[in-house]
Amino acid sequence: MTTVNRPYMFELAALIVRAEERHEEVASLRQAAARNAVDATELDRTVELLRRFHTTGTDIDEWVRQEYFVDGWIHGYLPHELAPTASVWQMAQYAAAYYSDAGAHPSSGAVQ
Repeated sequence: MTTVNRPYMFELAALIVRAEERHEEVASLRQAAARNAVDATELDRTVELLRRFHTTGTDIDEWVRQEYFVDGWIHGYLPHELAPTASVWQMAQYAAAYYSDAGAHPSSGAVQ
């Protein structure tokens, strides 16, 4: 069982990319990541990956949703009937519960 909530890291990275686009501060997002034990170097790599995806026209918000969907199905924490129509917020709650039970970090599926 993996102990890294990868979809959450991508969700944070997408929030950072979007905030940067709007020329907004990202310190609070990085603080939330640190509070949830997200490694800063890993987060920086993830942000850079999403920046590159975004420059190709990829919808990074949909990509994050799909990341939760795939992760939830692979690890078995997301009910199959929910997944096709679930929002990121809904799937993040399932991921947070799954990864916190596994002793994972980051420990939350939502920005605090």
